[in-house]
Amino acid sequence: MFFITEVLYHKNNFFRALHLTTHTNYTNAPIPAQAGILYVISVNYYVYILASKKNGILYVGFTSDLIKRTWSHKNKCADGFTSKYFVDKLVWFDMTTNKYSALNREKQIKKWNRQWKINLIEKENPEWRDLYDEITASGV
Repeated sequence: MFFITEVLYHKNNFFRALHLTTHTNYTNAPIPAQAGILYVISVNYYVYILASKKNGILYVGFTSDLIKRTWSHKNKCADGFTSKYFVDKLVWFDMTTNKYSALNREKQIKKWNRQWKINLIEKENPEWRDLYDEITASGV
């Protein structure tokens, strides 16, 4: 059985899947629509900004599981920049269903100067609240 996680298009009873899986195997080939496909799963992708505190150290990232990724930053699950500098407050995020547009947005924001990133955060979150509790309550 197959699970499609991203559908590029459906034409003439064929799916063009960006990601088709049987749990371990991925492909980008046309698949007959009647090939036993069970679910078309919508996957969300997130670009996010973490901060150490208001106007503190910033980190820009990308993930398909914002709750899990933020939790791992908060719990210092990996040695690295965010653990070393205590960057664990989710202060801004954006969601899309297109993986490549999320990756491009992350790269774009990483190239921005610091003030542009601060402006982006303060436009939607002027108090620099940690949004983690809000997203866990809503199940983002």
